[in-house]
Amino acid sequence: MPISRASPDIDRGLTYAEACFETFRVIRGEVFCWQAHMDRLAQGLDTFGMSLPEGLKERCLHAARDVGPDVLLRLTVSGGPAAWGLKAPEQRQPGVYIQAMQYRPRQSPVSLHSVNWPFPLRKKAAKYTSDYAETLRALRLLEQSGLPSGDEALICDEQRIYSGTTANVLVYREDRWWMPRSEWILPGVVRGYLLQAGAVSEADCPRTWVNDCTALALTNSGSFVQPISTMDGRKLASDGAVFDDLWQVLNDKPGVPGRDVCS
Repeated sequence: MPISRASPDIDRGLTYAEACFETFRVIRGEVFCWQAHMDRLAQGLDTFGMSLPEGLKERCLHAARDVGPDVLLRLTVSGGPAAWGLKAPEQRQPGVYIQAMQYRPRQSPVSLHSVNWPFPLRKKAAKYTSDYAETLRALRLLEQSGLPSGDEALICDEQRIYSGTTANVLVYREDRWWMPRSEWILPGVVRGYLLQAGAVSEADCPRTWVNDCTALALTNSGSFVQPISTMDGRKLASDGAVFDDLWQVLNDKPGVPGRDVCS
């Protein structure tokens, strides 16, 4: 069997997880809160001593046009190709990777199951690729320890609710929407917009709220507002007026789909 010659340079996103990413919808050429995504990406890259490459928006919109009018897109920026060793090269050539696919709404109801996260929680200011490698390991451990098949994890500790694995969580109780407050929660773009608009209130959300809340929603820049059908097997309100206040804030904003396209 012929032996392939190994390349002296490998992307530092692969060798050392020196990479950050953003995921968002591109709907008819528009992205909801594009600048907020870029600010968060820039903050993450800065911790690696990197800057945002130029022309990212044009490259993302071009990639989306090749797929369709409603596209889920992931933009990853890495340390780029370099020789073996932790020390970054003086002249960086960041790697830019764009994955784009037609957006398809989830067809099945979403069920959440509260779990104690098996690893220490960390401060989150950006979407570091390395964090999601740990998430994969955590989910594997949780599945082996009994996370119900098909359920998504709601990250908690003994006292508090934090977030879903790939989305922020909103809790509806006593006729109000609440979102957990913690430095361990990724500052989500949609989450931040809803908070600034006054549609939700921030609080230290006790874990006991999973037992008496009326409704729950996951929120991110893919589904925007995703109702939860059951929490630890308990049925919740998953449609109707309880979600109207959230959608009224988002409706008609550039890059926001119709409510029926996300449900």
